[in-house]
Amino acid sequence: MIDNDADNLYITVTAKALNPKARIITRAGQSRYAQAMRNSGADEVIVPEYEVES
Repeated sequence: MIDNDADNLYITVTAKALNPKARIITRAGQSRYAQAMRNSGADEVIVPEYEVES
């Protein structure tokens, strides 16, 4: 796992460019990056501060 939003965004863009059919699940440490990752092709973005264990 990479704990850097800018790197995760770059990886998302690169992965989608290499394989547009790839299902991409990524992590955003800050919610402001979550939308940018979705716009860049991520199918799902996990923001740990919003995740709750049951």
